[in-house]
Amino acid sequence: MFFTTILLVIIIQHIYLYIFYKDAHKFADKIELFTYNLEKEEHDLTVYKCGNLQSNKILFILSGSYTLCFDTYVQKMVSDLLVIDYIKNNYQIIIIEKTNKSSIVMYDDISIYLLYLNDQIKIEELTILGFSSGGVIASHALSLLKSLHCKKRIITYDTPYQVMENVLSFENNTIYRLDYYLYSVVHETYKNHYNYDKIKEFVRYDKLTNGASDFVKMIKQIHQFSDKEMYFRTGFNFDQDKDTKIINMYSKYDALVNRDISMKYTEKNKGSFNVIHDSIHAIGHCSDMWSPNIRILKHLLY
Repeated sequence: MFFTTILLVIIIQHIYLYIFYKDAHKFADKIELFTYNLEKEEHDLTVYKCGNLQSNKILFILSGSYTLCFDTYVQKMVSDLLVIDYIKNNYQIIIIEKTNKSSIVMYDDISIYLLYLNDQIKIEELTILGFSSGGVIASHALSLLKSLHCKKRIITYDTPYQVMENVLSFENNTIYRLDYYLYSVVHETYKNHYNYDKIKEFVRYDKLTNGASDFVKMIKQIHQFSDKEMYFRTGFNFDQDKDTKIINMYSKYDALVNRDISMKYTEKNKGSFNVIHDSIHAIGHCSDMWSPNIRILKHLLY
């Protein structure tokens, strides 16, 4: 009942966001299409920019879920951040969107774009803010950018640091089975994947699904991941430059993240990194209804 109540509050929050934050274009000062080649295939992604477009201090934002987009909760965060003059005047805020490719295989794409951006402006400071699973995506992308010499930070917001174990934990519940919904999200992603013709034999929707274990199996088959690689790709990557700062912000009451699993994974794998944990005493998941932007500003400053 407790988690059901929390989930209901989160749903109401996101309905509010959908009503008032559903036009990404109005929050962007500039929209670009970035094209690139990866594994002998041409790709493109949409880039939204706002803030100080001339700045080489970058606030790079990644959404959660299973594809990267300028989602409603990201729009809310950007809207709030632009009210803070220090951020608006000193940071170039960039959000990328690619809805026809699973975010679990977007690590190279992101690193390619950021290296291209560095060639254009010589990045002085790079802060990647990852919502939910976007925090894990951020860690893998930044791990590929050790040749990029600048100040680096990762701020995770309501991120499960081991995504696969987090979603599998829902199978232990009797009623609260969020993994059934996530199964449909994963299925829809691959139905619209850029290489659907090559993977369609593995893209299936079973009404009698077991939930998380079935869509994890689907992902592994589509990308030909071993168990070890699947675990690695869905966990936060602590293989970072030693000076990279890692800040984990999370809502105290979040029905979508098993905080115990996340913390155990962090303590087991963080090595020498001192991960700063800053809990927000609120109910939510990436809904930003209690506007934790002062905390974000604090991390950007210090």
